[in-house]
Amino acid sequence: MFKGINFKEFLNDYREWHALVIGFCEGVCPWWTRFHISDDLKKQVEDEFHYYVVGRVIGIISLVGFAIGMIKVVF
Repeated sequence: MFKGINFKEFLNDYREWHALVIGFCEGVCPWWTRFHISDDLKKQVEDEFHYYVVGRVIGIISLVGFAIGMIKVVF
């Protein structure tokens, strides 16, 4: 059963931040990557996959928000 978020443990490790930022960047730039991440970073993303997914969601929302903002400015 979900008991809430323990904020003392939330993003308190560099591996969690790496997974979040990599997910965010892949959400904002959804096209194929020209460069591949190292095995160490890939392992961090696999270990902290939930942070990666949250980063992707935030990145996609940011991309959609940016596109809507640009459409409103142009039209």
